[in-house]
Amino acid sequence: LGGLFILVLVDFSRAEEAGVGNNSIILGDCLTIVAASLYGVSNVLQEELVCRYGWQLVVAVIGFLGALISSVQVLALEREEIANYSWTGIDVGLIVF
Repeated sequence: LGGLFILVLVDFSRAEEAGVGNNSIILGDCLTIVAASLYGVSNVLQEELVCRYGWQLVVAVIGFLGALISSVQVLALEREEIANYSWTGIDVGLIVF
């Protein structure tokens, strides 16, 4: 908690020097705290899953879900580039295998 207090204190002192609004500082500090908390929860849950199911299954599921989420993101964000690309058999083979 001491580190958090120092972080907020330094942010407010630097913001006054730079003339930045307090809302953006508070938002940044809150996002940092939320991100650190989620990272901690993720580590604890991974450790629990490894103890319960074994590391091989946990790593396999994390890899599968990572590939699935990345594929959905690519299809959602790069659909025009994918549609306009001139596909060859080698390209499709590299993606499939």
